[in-house]
Amino acid sequence: MPEPLTSSGPAETRARPFPWFCPKCRRQEVRRETIPYQCQRLHDGRQIAVDLASFSVPRCGHCGELVFDYEAEEQLKQASVKKAIAMDSNVLEKVSKDFEQQEVP
Repeated sequence: MPEPLTSSGPAETRARPFPWFCPKCRRQEVRRETIPYQCQRLHDGRQIAVDLASFSVPRCGHCGELVFDYEAEEQLKQASVKKAIAMDSNVLEKVSKDFEQQEVP
């Protein structure tokens, strides 16, 4: 009887090879590039400005359209979480300083 197929870890997925077809201009000129990128994201119901100096994202060489894949979304997600944590720690520091400055009757 053959052994059942078992996996010791997550299945590896291979990325689709470049160039891809652009969803905007339909040309096969989408390749991964590293660019500076800024955007606004929602995190826990708050608007957060995300600024990435080196954002790796597929981009059309003809029309410039950005094609967000899982890797690009993960970069944005991590950057927005870091920014939210930094914002929260700044708010906590301000609240604790304000609390310390209050006189106790």
